[in-house]
Amino acid sequence: MSRLVSALLLFFGFGACTPPARPPAAPLAVAGVEHREARLRAHGDIDLYVQSWRPAGSARGAVLLAHGLKDHSARYAELAQHLAAQGLAVHAFDLRGHGRSAGERARAALGEYVADLTVVATQVRAAEPGLPLFVFGHSMGGAIATTYALEHPGELQGLVLSAAALRLGPDAGPGLVKLTRKLGRNHPAGASSSSSRSGSRATPPWSPTSPAPTRWSTPARSPPAPPPR
Repeated sequence: MSRLVSALLLFFGFGACTPPARPPAAPLAVAGVEHREARLRAHGDIDLYVQSWRPAGSARGAVLLAHGLKDHSARYAELAQHLAAQGLAVHAFDLRGHGRSAGERARAALGEYVADLTVVATQVRAAEPGLPLFVFGHSMGGAIATTYALEHPGELQGLVLSAAALRLGPDAGPGLVKLTRKLGRNHPAGASSSSSRSGSRATPPWSPTSPAPTRWSTPARSPPAPPPR
């Protein structure tokens, strides 16, 4: 994690969303953004649905999106299109058992999900050679992304976490206080943005609302302090 130069922690929690009961509709086309869909074979001969949004010209960075439990990658289509329009190559995939990927439906298996992310990240690095790679993870996707970053130090340029499903140790408190103070200056209480509202609209109205029980959490610990000189 020593080369992770940026990490943004927006909120903590496990507010995972529910996946659609049928494949989500294809995202709308955006001028200057190329959208592609494909299949990728993962561990256990599971076919993963993957998609990408690329700018018309050369990309200046790559972003890999990891969705939460009972969610799907198409929910982030508007975010992906916006980032691609800013010159970033955006890649996303449906975890096994979610969305249009094969596998047992909504089965919480962190190790398998991290393996899925590893397979997709390897493909992204091959497709975007030389570009800095950032991983965005929401809810359970945040736990998956954090675990991947810890297991593959130095491979990511940055990690972005939204409502990450992490269990924090007491030593994380001071850092969070400093971060929230900085965020508060730019995002006062009650503020909202069009991007957050559009993200809510991206959840299909016919999605089921049954809860998905989970039995694990990922501890997130700060690195040990250096010895005194």
